[in-house]
Amino acid sequence: MDQGTMPGREGPRALVVACLLSPLAAAGEDVIEHVVVTAPLHKTAAETALPATVLTGDELRDKATNTIGETLSLEPGISSSSFGPGVGQPIIRGQGGPRVSVIQNGILIRDAASVSADHANATEPLLAESIEVIRGPATLLYGSGTIGGVVNVIDNRIPASAPDHTELALEYRHDTVNDQNTVVGVLDTGAGGLGFHLDGSYRKSNDVRIPGEAIDLPDGDVEDNTDGFIANSDIEASSVAAGLSWSGDWGYVGGSASRLDDDYGIPPGAHGGHDHDEENAGEEGHADEEQHGEEEELIRIDLEQHRYDLKSELYHPADWIEALRLHLVRNEYEHVELEGGEAGTRFVSDSWNFRGELVHHAVGRFHGAFGLDYGNRDFAAIGEEAFIPESNTENIALFALEDIHVDAWTFELGLRAEQQRIDPDDKALPSSTHHPWSASASALWDVGEVNTLSIGLSRAQRAPQVEELYSNVTNLTSGDLVEHAATGSVEIGDTDLDVETSWNVELGWRYFGRFASAGVNLFYNRFADYIYLQNTGLLFNPGACGAVTVCGPAVTDEGTPVFTYDQQAATFRGIEVDLNFPLYIQGDHDLNLDLFGDYVRGTLDDTDDDVPRLPPARFGTQLNYSLGIFSTYLRVFHGTEQDNPGANELSTDAWTRLDAALHWRVPTRAGEFTAYFKGNNLTDAEIRNSTSFLRNVAPEPGRGFEIGLRYAL
Repeated sequence: MDQGTMPGREGPRALVVACLLSPLAAAGEDVIEHVVVTAPLHKTAAETALPATVLTGDELRDKATNTIGETLSLEPGISSSSFGPGVGQPIIRGQGGPRVSVIQNGILIRDAASVSADHANATEPLLAESIEVIRGPATLLYGSGTIGGVVNVIDNRIPASAPDHTELALEYRHDTVNDQNTVVGVLDTGAGGLGFHLDGSYRKSNDVRIPGEAIDLPDGDVEDNTDGFIANSDIEASSVAAGLSWSGDWGYVGGSASRLDDDYGIPPGAHGGHDHDEENAGEEGHADEEQHGEEEELIRIDLEQHRYDLKSELYHPADWIEALRLHLVRNEYEHVELEGGEAGTRFVSDSWNFRGELVHHAVGRFHGAFGLDYGNRDFAAIGEEAFIPESNTENIALFALEDIHVDAWTFELGLRAEQQRIDPDDKALPSSTHHPWSASASALWDVGEVNTLSIGLSRAQRAPQVEELYSNVTNLTSGDLVEHAATGSVEIGDTDLDVETSWNVELGWRYFGRFASAGVNLFYNRFADYIYLQNTGLLFNPGACGAVTVCGPAVTDEGTPVFTYDQQAATFRGIEVDLNFPLYIQGDHDLNLDLFGDYVRGTLDDTDDDVPRLPPARFGTQLNYSLGIFSTYLRVFHGTEQDNPGANELSTDAWTRLDAALHWRVPTRAGEFTAYFKGNNLTDAEIRNSTSFLRNVAPEPGRGFEIGLRYAL
């Protein structure tokens, strides 16, 4: 649930990595409020006016999955944009891609996730110590375009302090829905002021089981359909990282190096693959490699990232300075789109990022931080099917965040000014320079002992990204458009795109009572020049369109769908609700009930169309019970019909998902052992995710059972 609205239910901050302990708090543990480190003033969620969702401790251990989007998908206001099981990008209040910044330890990952829906975020949720999602003034510290929000994946790869004793944690888990086996390990040790961290993970799975057929299209006649499984949905991923730091009363300084490898398939229906019919299925609804049909039709993503961090934080380096934080990151990212085992398009992103923050002591009523962000990125899509030109992007920004305390009021003010310049290597294309700036203000009012009210106002600007500006632009004149093989579409950019501007209003209420706690957020976002990827309804088929290469379905019913980056005014509005009721607390018995839900609607003002691929209205309930070393929960989550899918998009039916879990924790002198059993989608419901480009090609996983064993020293 949203821990920003219910800090009293939050689990303790773990001494070991978050995925390695039991998912429900053990009876008798002290409850410690999590400090939101993504906000530079490091407040608890209850002390800030910004809406904050925090997953940490037991709750994160239970919800952590293969992707960041799926890990957060049960939180109010957050959903996942899947592109098959290997990809799950977070969607916050209907915003995704470049409007949601996924950062790791406070700095951008700089992968290629925002370039296309089939690209995974290059981070490992299973190794996170906590995951924080924030909206409001603090988002300005991480980019002017973070209109949706910021997702900060926090780990301990550069220890802020040396541990008092060696900490070791190991886990093995198996999931029946895709025969996935996962192994995770973490080691933290040190001596004196020296701290050392080592972590690693490995997972491998087969194709995902589903109820019924994978592809569900209006014409109903699909040659490449599969029954009971999603073809080419298997995954193999691994990661390893090591970090070292020196710390003391003065602060700490350290570095880390990590490598992430991820190999995942794209469901064949996404790109016009064929010959994956039911006759090729194995006994359990799976097909081996020889039964997947014509090999050249399969698309896979082979992803590799190397990341190198240098980080330092100095405590009170001067009388007026509370903290000085410096962070330098080198990212070397590459993924290859394999077509039938042969390398097709190769995406490369090499970047440097520097971030400096200075937190000053209170000057009168003002307490805050200011700093500098600098990024330099070389991006290239290489190969015969490359549709985005090689380019260099340079960003530099100054930002400031201040809070003011006046009696029962807390005010937060944010400002960010930025310059972005994109220089394509193809000199026939124009360079792009934009100067977005953003400002925000919010207020938190403590109304008595148990109620708080908040209001937030902001103006945020976002500069268009390289894929929005330049995709297929050089090929428009010749008509020789390039298909993006993994998505099965032709995507066309526009070099005349302007800065996107958003005006945002938010109202919040939080209640922390003895017999209940609650949180409600209402938001309204008004965009000028909103950039979106629009399905034109046209098809690219040079052979069937005559003298032109793009034509409508009246001319031909075969071809590649054409998507264009368009821009017009748009309006978003929505609500998020989270309630908790302690039903029974007596000794080591703890029974409580959570209720939660969200709704967002987006419309394009000029055409009166719906913004495409938004989540439906959702609501759910979870009953939690613990007794000594045992704990369990039962959760029901319902999504309504999405009958506002956007122009030329297909609607999705309502769905209901039932989950349950049982955990058994056994403390011993040699450490703590935990066994758990989880049932996901127990009714084997067919769930098609309206935020996914592949909702009619690859539904969400069917019924699956997960067993796990953990050991922590």
